[in-house]
Amino acid sequence: MAGCHAAKLQQIDLASAGVEDRLIGQKPTMGVCATRVLITTDGSPSLLTEKLMDSPSCGTKMPLLGMLSASDIACFTDWVNAVGKNGGR
Repeated sequence: MAGCHAAKLQQIDLASAGVEDRLIGQKPTMGVCATRVLITTDGSPSLLTEKLMDSPSCGTKMPLLGMLSASDIACFTDWVNAVGKNGGR
């Protein structure tokens, strides 16, 4: 994910330190998903995990190129849910 979402790119930076602060309770700054929350803290679906599904609620499925394995998706989803639940702590 860091290739498309590395530091200093227009997309959301998922690679550099402080990633939780950029994601928890935050909305994308542009695009068709700008009303959604990247990582929610209230147990509702987080945009980041929805973007890995075959038919996300908005925008395009990620990653754009290639595929993630089921275990990679599960690992990422578990991380999103954990940081959302704990507020990044």
